[in-house]
Amino acid sequence: MRSLFHGYYRPSDEEFAQLWQDCIFTFDTSALFRLYRYSHQTRQKLMSIMERVSDRIWLPFHVAHEYHVDRLIVISQQNKAPGKVKATLRDHYDKVEAALREYSARHADLDVDGLLKQLDRAVKKIEREIDTKSNAAPNWVHEDPIRDFLSSLFDGKVGNSFDDDRLRSIYEQGKERYERQVPPGYADAKDKNEDSRKYGDLVIWHQIIDHAKQLQKPIILVTDDAKVDWWREVEGQKIGPREELGTEFYRETGQSFYMYLPDQFLRYAAIHLAAEVENLETAIEEIEHVRQVDAIEGRFPVNDEYVSGAQQVVSGYFETGAERHIEPLSATMFLEAEQARKTLEELRRPLMEQAMRQVEAFRSPALEQAIRQAEAFNSPAMEQARQALLAQAEQARKLLEGVQRPLLEEARRQAEAFNNPIMEQSRRALLAEAEQTRKRLEAIQRPFLKEARRQAEAFNSPMMEQSRRAILAEAEQARKRLEAFQRPFLEEAGANIEDSTPGDDRSSDVEGTAPSRSDEEG
Repeated sequence: MRSLFHGYYRPSDEEFAQLWQDCIFTFDTSALFRLYRYSHQTRQKLMSIMERVSDRIWLPFHVAHEYHVDRLIVISQQNKAPGKVKATLRDHYDKVEAALREYSARHADLDVDGLLKQLDRAVKKIEREIDTKSNAAPNWVHEDPIRDFLSSLFDGKVGNSFDDDRLRSIYEQGKERYERQVPPGYADAKDKNEDSRKYGDLVIWHQIIDHAKQLQKPIILVTDDAKVDWWREVEGQKIGPREELGTEFYRETGQSFYMYLPDQFLRYAAIHLAAEVENLETAIEEIEHVRQVDAIEGRFPVNDEYVSGAQQVVSGYFETGAERHIEPLSATMFLEAEQARKTLEELRRPLMEQAMRQVEAFRSPALEQAIRQAEAFNSPAMEQARQALLAQAEQARKLLEGVQRPLLEEARRQAEAFNNPIMEQSRRALLAEAEQTRKRLEAIQRPFLKEARRQAEAFNSPMMEQSRRAILAEAEQARKRLEAFQRPFLEEAGANIEDSTPGDDRSSDVEGTAPSRSDEEG
């Protein structure tokens, strides 16, 4: 089954080691052009590894063709870098100035001019360093050590070109493949118009397959093209070539195919070729950084309109004899410019933080008062609602007291009217029950009043209405419970009063009638 789905099987450690010993190394156009972007130190490390495998190195014809056609365009892009960096610096300066002056319009104590003078001195220092580096950069238009190195390295190691019939066949095949998003190259279809560029990756792919089939050797491709039509990605991580590429390559050649980005190639060359690479991690970080910057700016691949315009610019330089003005910025210069941008950002951050601190330090009294009023819910409408709810709560409290007071007074009067022990016992019991009732009423009243005040302060109208109704309902229930509780005591007290009246004493004069309980106790 592995032979049918070869691209889905990642080589083992032993298979990787054997692949590095047996393979042919090849490079695409993006990997060659990146040499112009790296610092001298990083570029020399990659060139050293390429020289180390020079006996097993090979270049597709279409890659060599694209390199020679677009080389001056890449150099002209480098020439624009100093101006772009300086424009970025000034753009950040203008944004900082606008922000500071906006704050100072409301807070006069902020020393905007002093801060801007410090920032302007820093920007001018960076611009002078950029100009110094730019003026010292080599003129790669006429003297190009990178082209000299590549020409020597690949001398006699460039594949044959395809004839027109073969190219037309590949272009026709490419239309069908790109519609089904079969790799490689379909990601270029929307950005390029000419067939030679739109199907350039597919032409290179067929040339690599033909070479591997002829030599019966596996292939390792080094590319800086990070698009999805080349790489298999899992959760954003590139873990190898697309499965379709590995499967198609094995089906056509019976050999293995693998790919590396330049930083990966440098890292694994140190392992499998036992190559000593000084400051390896620094070089790898630089390569990754350059690729990220290019991905953001969209410099690769180069679209046809930009190619045409850039070619006209380059041709114009030569036609006017102004080639002396082409001072391409080296990769070292580019990194210095990027560092300058970071320096400006680091300078801008404390200035902005200082501005914010001064803004916080000079908050106006009116603003402070507004904040306090907002926190205290001090608007007239909210205060009126709060007062209304408190008034409702106070009415509920008075209602409870109004219900409680006459009942307790009547109980006291009834109890005080009777001096016999039973009446005294009843009176005390009634007073105790009345006191307990009062405490229960207060206990019922207290949380509702607190809740009412809290609801008033929170200005929650539905909850306030609910609390008011609940308080009134509880008050009504308390009144009813008090009446129910006092009723039997009052009835008993009334009965005893009736038994103690003079008219009732006649029953004791009847012969044979026992004296009343009240007489005995009297």
